[in-house]
Amino acid sequence: MDELDEIWQQTMQKAVLQAEISGRKDIAEYLALKMSNDAIRAECSKWLFSSFIEIFQNHHQNGLIELETNNPHEFEMKKATIVGSRLRFRHGLRCLDVEAGWTRTPKDGFMRGNALAFAKISHFGMVKNNHELHLKKSETVPQWFAVDVFGNEQLVKLEYLQTHFHIFVS
Repeated sequence: MDELDEIWQQTMQKAVLQAEISGRKDIAEYLALKMSNDAIRAECSKWLFSSFIEIFQNHHQNGLIELETNNPHEFEMKKATIVGSRLRFRHGLRCLDVEAGWTRTPKDGFMRGNALAFAKISHFGMVKNNHELHLKKSETVPQWFAVDVFGNEQLVKLEYLQTHFHIFVS
């Protein structure tokens, strides 16, 4: 967890306590739910980035691939400002971006399609290989789903991420 997220969590905890003291149980419950959802979002985004880093480490190719991280990072998706992080892999002229995050404030917009978080996998110069990911609640644990232009969803597993990395290095 970075320093900004830690400060945000402390601020939210203070707000929950203040709402409880003020007798605003409804607000306290809302803020507690938001904190819980944010923790889920952060953990699932961490899995996505960690998986790509693990794939990168297995395909490092003698230092020919560069890795860059940006945190905090903002990107646009579904008419909303998404705040989160970005991994950027560079290999010569090729570039693979992995961005993940969620709206943080009302001015950022809102999460569409019942998504808890959004992610984008972007291949520089190969737009047809770009994909959107939506973090959605499932019956067991929240999971990432790749969503195509028709709204069809595919569960994202490690093999799916490896396919994107293979496209990047080939």
